[in-house]
Amino acid sequence: MTEPQTTGIPEPEGPTDIIDTNYEVGQDNVQRNIGTLAFDVHNPVFAISGLVIVA
Repeated sequence: MTEPQTTGIPEPEGPTDIIDTNYEVGQDNVQRNIGTLAFDVHNPVFAISGLVIVA
């Protein structure tokens, strides 16, 4: 017999509560315009993608 496959995050084993933080989605993103082209990317992603393209 095979065990049933599970996906996603398992249910917590104990009591939980929402963690309140000051984090804003996209707060670390780089926002630039090149002519009419505008982009908004997360800083490390931009650097890594650029290096991969050049390599």
